Amino acid sequence: MSLETKNFTHVSGTKITIFGEVKNDNNFPVVNGKILVKVMRENDSYLKNGQEYEIDSFVVKDGISLASNSSVPVEFIWDIPAYAISGNYHISSYFIVDNRFNINGSPYTEGTVGG
Repeated sequence: MSLETKNFTHVSGTKITIFGEVKNDNNFPVVNGKILVKVMRENDSYLKNGQEYEIDSFVVKDGISLASNSSVPVEFIWDIPAYAISGNYHISSYFIVDNRFNINGSPYTEGTVGG
């Protein structure tokens, strides 16, 4: 999965359009998938402990089925919370199949990101 925005500077209280694609490189279909994203603020005190500050998480889309060796575009809008302070942020994306596994077959964990 790859996600991006057109701009890299954003202001709290506004909207960001995020777009990209979900790709199935397997020789078999993937059904009943969903995309979960978590928005994280980089923070030195958290990073020293191997953690980041999560400010939002949500399901972008569910009910996704991908034929073998295919891809689908994805686009969504994230409303930046008014309380978001200035800083560096990133989005971790997860493709979860049947509420249990991500697309590479590993169990879903916080540390396994898709893009």
